[in-house]
Amino acid sequence: MIQIYFDVVLTIVADTLYRLLADDLKRFEDCTPKTIFSDFINCRCNEEVVGEGIIVKMKKKATTHVFKSNEIFQKSYTIPWLGNKRLRFDWIS
Repeated sequence: MIQIYFDVVLTIVADTLYRLLADDLKRFEDCTPKTIFSDFINCRCNEEVVGEGIIVKMKKKATTHVFKSNEIFQKSYTIPWLGNKRLRFDWIS
C-alpha cells in the first residue's frame, strides 16, 4: 500500500491551482505562487448575498487592471452547490 501524506498532496494541488491562475493573468504567467498570493489572493473583499446572486466586492489595488481585463472576472457564474446562485465580481475603492 502506498502511503500518501496529506500535506504533500495539498501542496501539489495548491501549486497547480496557482499555475492555472497565473496562466490566465497577462504578464504574470511566470510569477511564483508567493507573488500570485500577495498580488491577487491576499486582498480585502466583501461579499453580499442579494436575491439570487452573490457579489464579491474587491478592494482596488495596483493589480486591479489585470483582473478587470480578464474575461473570467467580467462574467457571472452559476454555482450549483450554492442553490444555483450567480457569482459576480465588482471593484470598490
